[in-house]
Amino acid sequence: MDTIDSYFGFIGKLLKIDLTDSSISIEKIVPDIGNLFLGGAGYACRYLIDFIDKYTNPLSSDNILFIMTGRLCLTGAPSFSAF
Repeated sequence: MDTIDSYFGFIGKLLKIDLTDSSISIEKIVPDIGNLFLGGAGYACRYLIDFIDKYTNPLSSDNILFIMTGRLCLTGAPSFSAF
């Protein structure tokens, strides 16, 4: 059974919103990738590597926008807090 603790700071889900067709879906975080890449920024970088290439136009609809939190978000750690 998956618990929040088993993801080491991740809740275990990504909310995906597709602005081209106004769809919303939930995707499970792959625990192996979550453990290898620190926090939301690391997971987002891995996700980018898997789903776009270096020739993707940054302003095209093929690009991906991420809003991710990391393991230290709201802990008071310098540069990680949203206060």
